[in-house]
This record gives sequence, C-alpha cells and structure tokens, in this order.
Amino acid sequence: MMNAAALSRFARAQWKAFSLALNRRDLDTEFAAAEFIREFLRDALAYIHLRVVDGMEMMGRRYPISFLACNHVPVVIAPHTLGLDDPDPRFSIEGSGSRRKSAFQLAQEVIKCQSGMLVVFGRQWPKPAPVKKSRGAHPTGFSGV
Repeated sequence: MMNAAALSRFARAQWKAFSLALNRRDLDTEFAAAEFIREFLRDALAYIHLRVVDGMEMMGRRYPISFLACNHVPVVIAPHTLGLDDPDPRFSIEGSGSRRKSAFQLAQEVIKCQSGMLVVFGRQWPKPAPVKKSRGAHPTGFSGV
C-alpha cells in the first residue's frame, strides 16, 4: 500500500495531465472528465472496484449515475465546463417531473435515497484539508459524504 505522500504525488500528476485538457476544444469534455475521475478514484483513492453504470433505479425513479464504487457508492460526474449548480438535462431524474437538474441537485436527490455518495467536481486542484493523525482521515485530504 502506498503512503500518503506517494498517493498525493500520484493524484497531483493525474490532475496535471487532466488540467492540460481543460481548455482544449477538440476533446469531448464529458469523456475527459469521466476518464480523469475514474483513474483518480481507482489510482489515488483506491476505489479499485469501480464500474460504469447506465443510471440507477431507486424508489421508482431512474438516476443518471456515472459509476458505482465498491458496488454501492454512486458517483456523479459533471463535465468541467459546467458549474456545480448549473442545471443540465443530462442530470434529470426520470420519474421526478423535472427536466433539468444540476450535478449537485442530482447528488442531493441520491443522498435522500441512499446513505453513501461520492461527489467529485472542480476545475482547480483542491487544497487538501490538514490531515489529522486520527483513524478515518484519508491521506489525500479528500472525503466522501
């Protein structure tokens, strides 16, 4: 298992590679974001059981979830060209009556139905929170809800 410093360096290298694509117009931004997040979750946060899903059915509604981590943690991925609160048809929940939701609203709706959720968003590399030497703190400073 890698130590915290090695995980952080690995995550930063992945971000550096992805950030070069942020302003390119010849790339599919949705695909680029999904690939970055998939690799980041797998390699830096050790979500080794990560599978692509075509949505998720819960309580009579279909939620447009991108991935499931560890077979039960839904992951919503927004392209870096959208803001966290920007409504977009790709995040609409079938059966809810709403045609557009933001990635954040979709995550909130899924959280209402399920206990665990991981939301990933941003154009900037997050500054890790100070890591306290306690059980449960993730070495990169990231945390999931």
